[in-house]
Order: sequence, then C-alpha cells, then structure tokens
Amino acid sequence: MSDTNNNSQLQEKLELLKQGNSKDKNYNARKALVSAIPAIGSLAVTFYENYIKEPSSQRLHDFLE
Repeated sequence: MSDTNNNSQLQEKLELLKQGNSKDKNYNARKALVSAIPAIGSLAVTFYENYIKEPSSQRLHDFLE
C-alpha cells in the first residue's frame, strides 16, 4: 500500500514539475524587457540568467531533493 501511495505522490510532484505557471511567464517577460535595453541588453540578459534562478529549474531542484 505504501508503494502505491509513494507512486501517486511522485506522480503528483512530477505533474507539478511539468506545469508552467505565472512565475515562468513573469521570469520570461522580465528577461525580454532586459534584453530590449539598447546597447547593453544582451550583456544584461547574461547576468540576469546567471543570478536569477529560473522557476522551472527551482521546481526541478525541489523535485530531485
């Protein structure tokens, strides 16, 4: 019985991992706004991607723990 329960819990967590949410949309919108800055946009996007964690990566990290 506990195997079935564990499997259903893992299945639920996996479904949450695959789903996008408003945090993903906000992250991508902010990244697009940063990239639109003239002259330094591409450099700023690189820093943005390195220092602000993508929500989907955070969900994956939480799932793997």
